[in-house]
Amino acid sequence: LVQNIWQEQLPLTQGRPWRIHVSEDDDGRTWLQVITTHVFTDGRSANIVARDLAHAYTAAEDDEIPELDPEAPRDPERDPFTLFTQDLNTADKRGLVGDALKAIVSDATAPCDRLALKKGPVGKTGVLFFDFGADTWQRVRRAGKHVGLSVHPFLLGAVLRSIQRWNQKRGKQTRILRVIDNFTLRRFNQEPHVQDIYDVFAIPYSLDYQLDQDDKSLLKQIKAKLDVLKKGAIRKELYRQWLYMSSSLLSPKVLATRLLIKFVVRSNIICTNIGPVPEDFDRFGDASVDEYYSFSQMFPPGEMMFLFSTYRGSLRTVLLYDTNKITQQEAQQFVDDTYTDELLRLTEDGAQASLSVVDEGKEKSVEALS
Repeated sequence: LVQNIWQEQLPLTQGRPWRIHVSEDDDGRTWLQVITTHVFTDGRSANIVARDLAHAYTAAEDDEIPELDPEAPRDPERDPFTLFTQDLNTADKRGLVGDALKAIVSDATAPCDRLALKKGPVGKTGVLFFDFGADTWQRVRRAGKHVGLSVHPFLLGAVLRSIQRWNQKRGKQTRILRVIDNFTLRRFNQEPHVQDIYDVFAIPYSLDYQLDQDDKSLLKQIKAKLDVLKKGAIRKELYRQWLYMSSSLLSPKVLATRLLIKFVVRSNIICTNIGPVPEDFDRFGDASVDEYYSFSQMFPPGEMMFLFSTYRGSLRTVLLYDTNKITQQEAQQFVDDTYTDELLRLTEDGAQASLSVVDEGKEKSVEALS
């Protein structure tokens, strides 16, 4: 199943890149895999595609035509600058260009540490799946409610503290850690059709976190940085990406990418929230949907990538890792032991706190950033 994902490249220059596989595992279960790329899609796209495929297949099995929204344009504008900067005036756009230039300089010059892994060439991508269960998810929610935070700071905070512990055991101090993520821009265009189209790409970005502070301050820092992005600062990444692409025209793309990874990004950790898996598709015709995973390929310069989501009320993560830099056993222990311990420690207030009555139908699960 994993081999299907990376056995061949997606055709990025031949229309919309999609690849679909149907496989059967040793237990007789049938798996449907839909493979695309973040160049064209964000985390929400996967859930939309899965939902629409399930509804269309169910309708076809019943000899019916799947329902389509008659008001939705069949081919809406996909250009990200057109879609997500409509509300900005010329001064705002110039300001974002200036912010993008400052961010490039800051990324290249600001001090930051890395997850201490083995050195060597890039290896194959290993994949591990973890289900922390419904009790852990409720604990994280209670902890967030207790201190007035969303769940995201706890999930990311546990990753940061786990890396700090990992590095400390290897004799390396970690003061500032840079984390890469993908962010959906859909929030900046509330047109209904934009919320439901497949090909809305996720914009990559990176943030630095100060680890030589107490847990409470770290969690607040994570929230504060995310709030700034939500208010519109993330859109500077559109212009930063444009600047990178423009510079690549002046030098070979491979060279430009290597220089970017070595001197600008300088991080090997990716951490993202895919968000809650919708509950409105649980059947493919007569077949029930028993399991669902959505995760992206680990992109350079990542060497370890965490992807969080909730599925049927349970907190889960998919861990991608470079098999030349860390073994499967080490990666398994990193999550089973170190990360789980840090998550439980950071959410200790949620162990005893109680949630007020929540309308589960309206509850907002893990906040989707990608």
